[in-house]
Amino acid sequence: MELSSDLGIECNETHLRPFDLATADEAFATATSYCIQPITKAQGRVIGTGQPGPLTARLLAAWSDRVGLDIAGQAREQATAQQGSLVRP
Repeated sequence: MELSSDLGIECNETHLRPFDLATADEAFATATSYCIQPITKAQGRVIGTGQPGPLTARLLAAWSDRVGLDIAGQAREQATAQQGSLVRP
């Protein structure tokens, strides 16, 4: 919330209903363990374009700058490594 305020992005904490996700342009969740996680699908329905949205990307980039770590790049590397470990001869 502090980060969104610093970027001039309106932010509030609320409980979401399925309708809110079904009609959202984009969505993300936050937690200490994964900082900002884009949500592109919920209950089998695509949210927005089905890709992380511009606000999510902006927040994630600002967070990465703040902590000095490319969070999205690290997640991509981890996903690639996991995919490689799932390949069986």
